[in-house]
Amino acid sequence: MDSVGTSMGVLEGEPGCLVFSHNVALLKSGHYKLAGQLVQWSISNGGPGLPLSLNTYNSLLGRSITNPHMALHDVTDRTLYQVVDEVCSML
Repeated sequence: MDSVGTSMGVLEGEPGCLVFSHNVALLKSGHYKLAGQLVQWSISNGGPGLPLSLNTYNSLLGRSITNPHMALHDVTDRTLYQVVDEVCSML
């Protein structure tokens, strides 16, 4: 399942701490749907799921982010990272 995140381009970030990428071209071409089908097949056959970050996983389950400083590590865009880091430092 690691190749779903690395070679398909639907995930980005550090290994074992991946977040979904924002790519309209991949969405239009069906890559996200295919990735979801591959993950579903893997899980239904006893295999692993995606190595998502804890905050991404909790967000998918509808849980809130309790530690914004830890969530900062999930921000892959450098400019946005600096903005969020500045806001977190004010908390």
